[in-house]
Amino acid sequence: LSTPELTRGFSTNLGVLGTAALYGQEPRLVTAAVLSLALADAAAALVGKSLGRLKFSVRGQTRTVEGAAAGFVVATLCGAGAGLAWAPALAGAAAVTLVDCVPPPPDDNLWIPLASAVSAGAVLEVAPALPW
Repeated sequence: LSTPELTRGFSTNLGVLGTAALYGQEPRLVTAAVLSLALADAAAALVGKSLGRLKFSVRGQTRTVEGAAAGFVVATLCGAGAGLAWAPALAGAAAVTLVDCVPPPPDDNLWIPLASAVSAGAVLEVAPALPW
């Protein structure tokens, strides 16, 4: 394994464990975050590589609008599928998409689940009774 592969694996584990440690009392947030990491990140990459036409570059990495849109839709569905109302699901998906498009160091796999849970959790705290 090369150093980037080791960093990615470590970042993924740390992101998932950190999310579980911070939000373990709210399993819907952890579930949405981990599903988003697994499914939305993959959907963004697959759609971006296969169907992406509208390209943009951030920090030397090329992304596509189509890939970002696919990641957002899948992350929203991950949140809704985990039992979140639409508002926190959309907030989590927006955070996932932002982190995927503008990946902070060392790797976006560290930050995707944390950003998802923090954003969706903030909406749950501000508006817990909203049905949407």
